[in-house]
Amino acid sequence: MTKTTKRATAHLAALADELPDLITGLDKEIQSITETMAGLKKQGLVYASPFWKRDKSGQPKYFYLLHTQRKGEPRNREYIGCDANRIARANAAIERAKKYDDLDRQLTRLRSQAEQGARVLADAKRVLTGKGSAW
Repeated sequence: MTKTTKRATAHLAALADELPDLITGLDKEIQSITETMAGLKKQGLVYASPFWKRDKSGQPKYFYLLHTQRKGEPRNREYIGCDANRIARANAAIERAKKYDDLDRQLTRLRSQAEQGARVLADAKRVLTGKGSAW
């Protein structure tokens, strides 16, 4: 065996040794995000824009939620009022929805990474077993 071949197989073995920790880390991150998303959904998500109706002096008085408009339907406006607790709960639900969507994008990216990694490893296995060609 030549020195170059030993170096290549040693490098291959070193890369292979890193894989279990990387895969476990990716799996844990996916699981963590999935659990966080479930918790956010359980608390309630609101997809709406906050809107303040002003009084005669121009100061914000009544709080509304303007829900997403669907084609052919009028915009749904939900009255929240001026109760500070209801306003805080509505704003928190809007923020949870934003966080949920951010986490969903992260989860999609991580799942794509896992799928791509599986394809690359399957290709590497074919190359190493001699059942496939190199790229």
